[in-house]
Formats: sequence, structure tokens, C-alpha cells
Amino acid sequence: CLVFYYHDKNSSYLDHQIKMCVLSFLAETIVTNIVLEGQ
Repeated sequence: CLVFYYHDKNSSYLDHQIKMCVLSFLAETIVTNIVLEGQ
């Protein structure tokens, strides 16, 4: 995902992609933690 960052730091579109990447990563982490705690 972070490939976008190195491609063009000034692009608002790419900046949006980075935010979506971070949010999706955090979401996966949270879901994984919930699943592990449930077992």
C-alpha cells in the first residue's frame, strides 16, 4: 500500500489511498484481536 506514498507525496488522491490503507490495516488488526480473544 505504501508504494503510493513514494510515488507522489503531493497527490491528494494518493494521500487518500494511504489513509484507506491505514484504516483497512487497523480494521484487520482489530478484527484479528477480537477473533483471538474469542477463542
